[in-house]
Order: sequence, then C-alpha cells, then structure tokens
Amino acid sequence: MPWLKRLEVVFEDCDEEIAQARNDFPRFDDGLNGLVWLLERNARPVDAFPSDAAGSELIYGFSGDADLGIPDMWVFYRFDDEKVTILGINAMKASKGDE
Repeated sequence: MPWLKRLEVVFEDCDEEIAQARNDFPRFDDGLNGLVWLLERNARPVDAFPSDAAGSELIYGFSGDADLGIPDMWVFYRFDDEKVTILGINAMKASKGDE
C-alpha cells in the first residue's frame, strides 16, 4: 500500500535559514520536527497551497506557540513518490492568542 509509506524529507539550500531560526528561537527544532513528521506522512496537508499555476511546489504554514517559544513557520517545498524536498523555511515570532 504505497499511501502508507513514509516519505524521506530532505532540505535543499536552506541551511542558513535553519541556523538563523535556531539562533532566534530556542524551540525551533520542536516545530521543525513536527513539520517533518507531518510531511513524511502527508505531503499535501489540507492547508497547503500551490505556489504557482503548475502546482509543482507548495507552501504550508502553521502557527507556533509564543508562550512555549515555538515560532510560526512557513515552508516552501516540493514532493514526489519518494521524498519531500524542503526548499525554504521562514520562521517568525508567534503571536499571543490575544494579539
């Protein structure tokens, strides 16, 4: 059953973005690990949207938790039957629930 297969997640040319986010957000890796977990299992989450008309690359974002120090994140990626390739990550300070 190919739909039960976990995809490999690789990062392409986003080492600087990840290093900066790790420096800015002590719990960045917690959010990143959750994102990798999701994309391994479902490379097209409901909230993901295509970055262009061809739909070959997707953008997915999620809210972090300001109280826990987990940033909001947007990720730019593509996938095929074998792997998810993350092309860019943008981490930003999460807003508090009442902001």
